[in-house]
Amino acid sequence: VLSRLFFTGSDRRALRVARDYQLGLPEAPKLHQLYRAMAWLGQVQEEVEERLFTRNRNLFTGLDVVFFDTTSLYFEGHGGESLGRHGYSKDGCPEERQMIMGAVIDATGRPISCPMWPGNTADVTTLQPVIERLRARFGVKDMVVVADRGMISKRTVEWLEAAKLGYILGVRMRQARGELRDAVTDAGGGYQVVKDNLQVR
Repeated sequence: VLSRLFFTGSDRRALRVARDYQLGLPEAPKLHQLYRAMAWLGQVQEEVEERLFTRNRNLFTGLDVVFFDTTSLYFEGHGGESLGRHGYSKDGCPEERQMIMGAVIDATGRPISCPMWPGNTADVTTLQPVIERLRARFGVKDMVVVADRGMISKRTVEWLEAAKLGYILGVRMRQARGELRDAVTDAGGGYQVVKDNLQVR
């Protein structure tokens, strides 16, 4: 965990970095121990996320606002057969296999969950299953979802509205036409109402 927070990189790099620090352990960790620990954490990830959410919860805790985004993480070497796929690389390494990692953050900036998908998963397909899982796992009924333009599709917006969830989504301005584009580019000062469910600034 300390390695992930301070020295991003692989388990092998974590072991190299650990040699420069006094960890207070009975003996220095071995690479196979790091591999086993990370594999175990992967197996219990959802349970850990749910327990942390419950532990930090109080009478007024909810998920009124949820921020969601994804990124691609490429890797080299062997392994990763279940998630490692070629896809659109945000790292600029299309020749490497990658996986897609999501981050769901609450209004206070606290991470709620970190779902993973195969590296060829399109961002636009991730929002709906993440929200459905949040509602099932944490008992959240109403929330406002904040996500970037990569999550937008007509189907996703229709699903959000049918589910009666609020949403704030980025817009692909180059593809926006007519009333919406003019309203955004001409807007000066405060918020202006474009439609019943859309305000721009």
